[in-house]
Amino acid sequence: MPATAQALVTLEEYARLPDRDNGIDLIAGRVVNRPFHSAQHGLVCGNICGLLGEYRQRRGTGSASLRCGLVIARDPATVTGPDAAFWSDRTDLPLEHGWPTRPPDAAFEVVDAGEPYSDVMRRVRLLVEFGVGVLWLVDPSLRSVAEFRGPAVRTFEVSDTLDGGDVLPGFACKVSDLFA
Repeated sequence: MPATAQALVTLEEYARLPDRDNGIDLIAGRVVNRPFHSAQHGLVCGNICGLLGEYRQRRGTGSASLRCGLVIARDPATVTGPDAAFWSDRTDLPLEHGWPTRPPDAAFEVVDAGEPYSDVMRRVRLLVEFGVGVLWLVDPSLRSVAEFRGPAVRTFEVSDTLDGGDVLPGFACKVSDLFA
Protein backbone atom coordinates (compact mmCIF):
# COMPACT_ATOMS: atom_id res chain seq x y z
CA MET A 1 0.00 0.00 0.00
CA PRO A 2 1.49 3.39 -0.96
CA ALA A 3 2.33 5.82 1.82
CA THR A 4 -0.18 8.63 2.22
CA ALA A 5 1.27 12.12 2.12
CA GLN A 6 0.76 13.91 5.40
CA ALA A 7 -0.89 17.32 5.06
CA LEU A 8 1.28 20.25 6.10
CA VAL A 9 0.25 22.13 9.23
CA THR A 10 -0.46 25.83 8.66
CA LEU A 11 0.55 28.61 11.02
CA GLU A 12 -3.10 29.04 12.00
CA GLU A 13 -3.49 25.33 12.81
CA TYR A 14 -0.25 25.32 14.81
CA ALA A 15 -1.42 28.37 16.77
CA ARG A 16 -4.52 26.42 17.84
CA LEU A 17 -2.60 23.37 19.13
CA PRO A 18 -3.23 23.03 22.88
CA ASP A 19 0.33 21.96 23.75
CA ARG A 20 2.39 24.04 21.30
CA ASP A 21 4.22 25.73 24.19
CA ASN A 22 5.39 22.40 25.64
CA GLY A 23 8.35 21.70 23.41
CA ILE A 24 7.08 21.43 19.87
CA ASP A 25 8.30 23.33 16.85
CA LEU A 26 6.73 23.69 13.44
CA ILE A 27 9.38 23.07 10.78
CA ALA A 28 8.35 23.44 7.14
CA GLY A 29 4.76 22.56 8.01
CA ARG A 30 5.62 19.53 10.15
CA VAL A 31 5.29 19.32 13.93
CA VAL A 32 8.60 18.37 15.58
CA ASN A 33 8.69 17.35 19.24
CA ARG A 34 11.48 18.68 21.45
CA PRO A 35 12.40 16.78 24.62
CA PHE A 36 12.39 18.28 28.06
CA HIS A 37 15.88 19.57 28.72
CA SER A 38 18.31 18.64 31.48
CA ALA A 39 18.94 20.66 34.61
CA GLN A 40 22.33 21.70 33.20
CA HIS A 41 20.60 23.13 30.13
CA GLY A 42 18.17 25.04 32.32
CA LEU A 43 20.92 26.44 34.54
CA VAL A 44 22.91 27.69 31.54
CA CYS A 45 19.76 29.28 30.07
CA GLY A 46 19.10 30.95 33.43
CA ASN A 47 22.62 32.39 33.43
CA ILE A 48 22.14 33.70 29.89
CA CYS A 49 18.82 35.33 30.75
CA GLY A 50 20.41 36.98 33.78
CA LEU A 51 23.25 38.38 31.64
CA LEU A 52 20.81 39.67 29.03
CA GLY A 53 18.63 41.19 31.77
CA GLU A 54 21.64 43.02 33.24
CA TYR A 55 22.53 44.29 29.76
CA ARG A 56 18.96 45.55 29.27
CA GLN A 57 19.06 47.33 32.64
CA ARG A 58 22.34 49.09 31.74
CA ARG A 59 20.98 50.18 28.34
CA GLY A 60 17.56 51.13 29.63
CA THR A 61 15.91 49.53 26.61
CA GLY A 62 15.44 46.19 24.89
CA SER A 63 13.78 42.90 25.72
CA ALA A 64 15.14 39.49 26.64
CA SER A 65 13.13 36.31 26.29
CA LEU A 66 13.47 32.59 26.93
CA ARG A 67 12.14 30.02 24.41
CA CYS A 68 10.03 32.51 22.51
CA GLY A 69 8.67 31.12 19.25
CA LEU A 70 9.50 33.03 16.06
CA VAL A 71 7.56 32.91 12.81
CA ILE A 72 10.44 32.17 10.47
CA ALA A 73 8.44 31.20 7.38
CA ARG A 74 4.81 31.03 6.30
CA ASP A 75 4.68 28.67 3.31
CA PRO A 76 5.38 26.10 4.48
CA ALA A 77 4.99 27.42 8.01
CA THR A 78 7.97 27.34 10.38
CA VAL A 79 7.82 28.39 14.04
CA THR A 80 10.84 27.74 16.22
CA GLY A 81 12.90 29.73 18.63
CA PRO A 82 16.23 29.94 20.36
CA ASP A 83 16.71 29.23 24.04
CA ALA A 84 17.23 32.96 24.67
CA ALA A 85 16.77 36.02 22.47
CA PHE A 86 17.29 39.76 22.71
CA TRP A 87 15.71 42.60 20.76
CA SER A 88 17.46 45.94 21.21
CA ASP A 89 14.25 47.75 20.30
CA ARG A 90 10.91 46.04 20.49
CA THR A 91 8.97 49.11 19.36
CA ASP A 92 6.57 47.95 16.68
CA LEU A 93 7.78 44.37 17.01
CA PRO A 94 5.47 42.67 14.51
CA LEU A 95 3.58 39.68 15.92
CA GLU A 96 1.60 36.93 14.28
CA HIS A 97 -0.44 34.68 16.59
CA GLY A 98 1.62 36.19 19.44
CA TRP A 99 5.02 35.28 17.95
CA PRO A 100 7.52 37.81 16.61
CA THR A 101 8.01 37.89 12.86
CA ARG A 102 11.20 39.97 13.11
CA PRO A 103 14.44 38.23 14.08
CA PRO A 104 16.07 39.09 17.40
CA ASP A 105 19.32 41.03 17.32
CA ALA A 106 21.01 38.27 19.31
CA ALA A 107 20.15 34.71 20.25
CA PHE A 108 21.59 31.88 22.32
CA GLU A 109 20.99 28.21 21.62
CA VAL A 110 22.19 25.73 24.25
CA VAL A 111 23.15 22.17 23.31
CA ASP A 112 21.48 19.52 25.45
CA ALA A 113 22.70 15.91 25.51
CA GLY A 114 19.09 14.67 25.33
CA GLU A 115 18.32 16.39 22.01
CA PRO A 116 19.68 15.19 18.67
CA TYR A 117 22.50 17.49 17.56
CA SER A 118 20.99 17.55 14.06
CA ASP A 119 17.85 19.21 15.51
CA VAL A 120 19.96 21.86 17.26
CA MET A 121 21.93 22.59 14.10
CA ARG A 122 18.72 22.77 12.03
CA ARG A 123 17.45 25.46 14.43
CA VAL A 124 20.79 27.30 14.22
CA ARG A 125 20.64 27.26 10.41
CA LEU A 126 17.02 28.47 10.39
CA LEU A 127 17.79 31.29 12.83
CA VAL A 128 20.89 32.47 10.96
CA GLU A 129 18.99 32.40 7.65
CA PHE A 130 16.11 34.29 9.33
CA GLY A 131 18.53 37.14 10.01
CA VAL A 132 19.53 36.91 13.69
CA GLY A 133 22.40 39.40 14.07
CA VAL A 134 24.55 37.11 16.21
CA LEU A 135 23.78 33.61 17.38
CA TRP A 136 25.83 31.99 20.11
CA LEU A 137 25.67 28.18 20.25
CA VAL A 138 26.61 27.19 23.79
CA ASP A 139 27.91 23.68 24.42
CA PRO A 140 28.05 22.87 28.16
CA SER A 141 29.78 19.52 27.64
CA LEU A 142 32.67 21.17 25.76
CA ARG A 143 32.42 24.41 27.79
CA SER A 144 32.68 26.37 24.56
CA VAL A 145 30.63 28.67 22.34
CA ALA A 146 30.37 28.85 18.56
CA GLU A 147 29.46 32.32 17.32
CA PHE A 148 27.51 32.73 14.07
CA ARG A 149 27.55 36.22 12.53
CA GLY A 150 26.17 35.86 9.04
CA PRO A 151 28.37 33.35 7.23
CA ALA A 152 31.26 33.77 9.71
CA VAL A 153 31.69 31.20 12.50
CA ARG A 154 34.11 31.61 15.38
CA THR A 155 34.75 29.37 18.41
CA PHE A 156 35.28 30.64 21.96
CA GLU A 157 36.77 28.62 24.78
CA VAL A 158 35.90 28.89 28.48
CA SER A 159 38.66 31.46 29.09
CA ASP A 160 37.42 33.78 26.29
CA THR A 161 34.94 36.66 26.35
CA LEU A 162 31.91 37.06 24.08
CA ASP A 163 31.45 40.57 22.68
CA GLY A 164 28.20 41.91 21.26
CA GLY A 165 30.11 44.19 18.88
CA ASP A 166 27.93 46.36 16.68
CA VAL A 167 24.92 44.03 17.17
CA LEU A 168 24.74 44.47 20.96
CA PRO A 169 27.00 47.44 21.75
CA GLY A 170 28.41 47.20 25.26
CA PHE A 171 27.40 43.56 25.79
CA ALA A 172 30.25 41.33 26.91
CA CYS A 173 30.42 38.24 29.05
CA LYS A 174 33.01 35.66 29.94
CA VAL A 175 32.25 32.26 28.49
CA SER A 176 32.91 30.85 31.96
CA ASP A 177 29.99 32.95 33.31
CA LEU A 178 27.61 30.93 31.15
CA PHE A 179 28.56 27.79 33.08
CA ALA A 180 28.85 29.31 36.58
